[in-house]
Amino acid sequence: MLVVTALVLLAVTAVGVAMLSSSTSARFQRVNVGVAQRAHYLAESGIQFIRAQGGSIATNVTCTLANGDRFVVQCVVSNFIQDGHTNRGSFGRSIGIANPGQRIEGRRVITFSMSRRSDVRLLDAGFDNDGDLSIDDTWTFTREGDDTGKTQKPRIAAPPEGGLALEMRNWQGNFRMGWQSNPDLNLATAWTNQGRLLSYDVQAKVSAAKFAGSESKPVFNSALLVGVGFRLQNDNLSSYGASFYRRHPDSFSHNAPWIKDLDDTFLTTLSDTNLYITLWSREPHGKRRVIAYRRIRWSEGLLYRSPLDAGEYDIKPFSTILVRVREEFVGATTNRINRISVYTRSVDHYPRWPEVPQNYTHAKWPEDTTTFPTPVAWDNLGGATVVSDSTFTSAGFGAQKPPEINLHVYDWAVKYFDDFAIRVEGHTSPAIPGDLVQY
Repeated sequence: MLVVTALVLLAVTAVGVAMLSSSTSARFQRVNVGVAQRAHYLAESGIQFIRAQGGSIATNVTCTLANGDRFVVQCVVSNFIQDGHTNRGSFGRSIGIANPGQRIEGRRVITFSMSRRSDVRLLDAGFDNDGDLSIDDTWTFTREGDDTGKTQKPRIAAPPEGGLALEMRNWQGNFRMGWQSNPDLNLATAWTNQGRLLSYDVQAKVSAAKFAGSESKPVFNSALLVGVGFRLQNDNLSSYGASFYRRHPDSFSHNAPWIKDLDDTFLTTLSDTNLYITLWSREPHGKRRVIAYRRIRWSEGLLYRSPLDAGEYDIKPFSTILVRVREEFVGATTNRINRISVYTRSVDHYPRWPEVPQNYTHAKWPEDTTTFPTPVAWDNLGGATVVSDSTFTSAGFGAQKPPEINLHVYDWAVKYFDDFAIRVEGHTSPAIPGDLVQY
């Protein structure tokens, strides 16, 4: 009996040891997987850290979290072959390390290439790319307001200054590009390649002077809100906007109907008849809210005097509005913010482009400091040139695919736009420097 009992106890002990070993192995495997996932997220954090720094880092950077986890970013400058030519670019690795120095340590390496401005692709997004003197099908206009008598559609026409331009007559609304049906303008690809962030530069020349009927001379000192919209949502109303603005004088008896959709800053702080460059946002079913504004000074070269009354001013025809949007993660990858800069320049310093195919290659961008010396310094923000705002981001871009960019007119007479161009980060193939290479 004693021998049998001893054998039974030995068998039970062996089974228990086996079960304990299996349980410990499974628990160890779960812990190891969790640590590996942490290391992966740490490596991704290293890439987001680089993007937040604008792609400019030292050769080796180590960031350590409060729990001891860390990521190490290593930058390497080397040669690569592209289109049969040898180029020189910046590449690197982001190493995520979870539980460094402990028995269960996890490491994850992500290889990437640095995003450089020369790698940002300029996209053909003009109004009449096929040269048939009609607006391309990729553009759509949404009229706002209840002034049903204003039914003339936008068209390609000749402004008083000569040449051809997009003419928008008697409108309250926005003119947006249909990037979804344009294979050269796939913003969803750019969003994916840039790690679910959407950053770009967009510009257009705006003729804000008003021409009533067949008049060849502008009508001075009347209201306008005309410019470039971005982060346009699927309701075709909610967005940011960078616009030239002026309110009707108090003596004017018939305020424009779009005035009711402006907040008190537009109507009180900017209630004089000076001309302003404004940055604003409009949320669903809300009014346009001023984020930043700057009164345009005579010394900036954007204004010209009325030939009939030297006391009246207007924006020089075909002055440029250029918007730079840089989207970043703040902390966790669920929190996003836009870093927004706006540039303006008169046609004297940035002439209209030749009317030839692919004329968008004549576009100038903020790196050309002769054309764009500095961004707009906002009066209400103490001269700051970069605005941080998260009202609209690209968080749901992959599923929602909103219109994103528009040109808008809120006025009562003819307006012209010309030389529209957009430059998008991450639009190129992931194998080309400037985008993520390997996850």
